[in-house]
Amino acid sequence: MIKRALESKLKAMAGKSPVIAVTGPRQSGKTTLVRAAFPGYKYVSLENLDTREFAMADPRLFLAEYPAPAIFDEIQRVPSLLSYIQTIVDETGRSGMYILTGSNNLMLLESVSQSLAGRVALLNLLPFSYAELAAAICRFIDQRHGSGGSIHFEAERYELAASFADDGNELVGFTWQFERSVFASA
Repeated sequence: MIKRALESKLKAMAGKSPVIAVTGPRQSGKTTLVRAAFPGYKYVSLENLDTREFAMADPRLFLAEYPAPAIFDEIQRVPSLLSYIQTIVDETGRSGMYILTGSNNLMLLESVSQSLAGRVALLNLLPFSYAELAAAICRFIDQRHGSGGSIHFEAERYELAASFADDGNELVGFTWQFERSVFASA
């Protein structure tokens, strides 16, 4: 998994807030990020029709079946759950109880901010940044060529990155130019 810059903030917010909502465009990595950041949490996808119908039909039983700590993926599918989550959060008041994910949907953001006002930290995950991708490529090159995962500015590494860039890989070319500029200024 490519390390996401938002991961440390997500974990920090889980230590302060009872609910964390991670929104963002489809395929931006929300599910991958929250599952990697909170491996001990029960994961529930509300994309699954049976699960979604269960949550809509009997939200109290659903939340009893999937108690905190839990990840509810695609919460916009069952926005009515937010009021029930609010009740549970108000009764217990623990940090990091629920991690919610959903697409960048204005109605979802309004529902979350109204139902969970003062109880939720909202984070927005965008697709990979150049910095995240550059770091991933550097780690890949370092691991592949035996430097033990640390980033070294070695001629061999530059030659490899340059050869990828010469093959038309725009991102690797960007990364190589970025590293060269960092190395030159160091």
